[in-house]
Amino acid sequence: MASEKVTVEQAVQKLSEVNSNNSARLNSLETKLAEIHDNLIDQGKNTTGLPQEILNLQEKMTNQIEAIQSQTQEWQNVTISKLEQKHQELEQLTSNLRDMKMEIQKICEAITMKTVEKSNLNQLIEENTLTPHTQRNSLTIDESFNNDQPDRQHQTTTIIIPPSSSIPTFSGSIMENPRQFLIRVKEYAETINHWNEQHLLKGISQFLRDTALEWYCQLGISNRRPQTWIEFNVIFLNQFNSPIRRAHQEQQWKSCKQEENETINEFIVRLRALWQEQKPNETESDLIRHLLCKMRNNLLTMIGISRCESLDEIILEAQKIEEILYQRNKQRQRTDYDDVLHNDAPTTS
Repeated sequence: MASEKVTVEQAVQKLSEVNSNNSARLNSLETKLAEIHDNLIDQGKNTTGLPQEILNLQEKMTNQIEAIQSQTQEWQNVTISKLEQKHQELEQLTSNLRDMKMEIQKICEAITMKTVEKSNLNQLIEENTLTPHTQRNSLTIDESFNNDQPDRQHQTTTIIIPPSSSIPTFSGSIMENPRQFLIRVKEYAETINHWNEQHLLKGISQFLRDTALEWYCQLGISNRRPQTWIEFNVIFLNQFNSPIRRAHQEQQWKSCKQEENETINEFIVRLRALWQEQKPNETESDLIRHLLCKMRNNLLTMIGISRCESLDEIILEAQKIEEILYQRNKQRQRTDYDDVLHNDAPTTS
């Protein structure tokens, strides 16, 4: 290997350059080592935080699973409760149907017995038809018997069977009057069927239709049937006297005025029906006050009695005034007719 001869200065310069290059390389290596160290530290941190995230996720999933299980258990309990309730309702309905079937059988047996008795009675009457000879003998016996016994008057009982259209019914419509129905059905039951309130309560279902009948059947299924007629009145009005209907009745009450061709008798019936609905706690004196405010002005100005008189006296006075007004109107029409004839007479001649 050939050696190169250099001066001392050149050697020092080359050594300096080599030293500078080595220093630069060393610095570069230190920088890379620092970067590698930082990366290792970051990776260690990420590796340390990963198990915590897994634990948090696991806890969250556990909570969700427990919530779903709790909600599922609650739904299951509600479903079981509803099924038990429906089962009880079905058993009650089956029992009611069984009772109705037994009652229908009893009614059919009673009708059959009545038919048989009637047939036997007709047969007995036919067999006991009197011949002329036996009629004379029977007449003699009857005359001697009647001479010994005082005269007896035969009492007859008249049974009134009303047409089906006159039976009060209630279907639950908003346009129907529940309070008026209760009054009418009680009057009907007492007059036609001779029922007291307890019998009417037991047979009220035959006067109900549609929604009202369905509501009453549901009371029986849920064992909430009323035990007295007063209790039935309360729950019946609470069910069917809706806010819409009350508002409609209130509007009718406010606008209630006696019409031009409406008599005082017709008006007092219409007014009293609305008054009983809107003012159930008022007395007759309050009704008189309302009547005087709502009757026609021509009647009110001609009534010559004080406002403290009874309602019957006011109606009687109003009837007299109506008769006077009717006669006046009739006389006016006759006069107008005579005037027309009088005016047409010169033209005709």
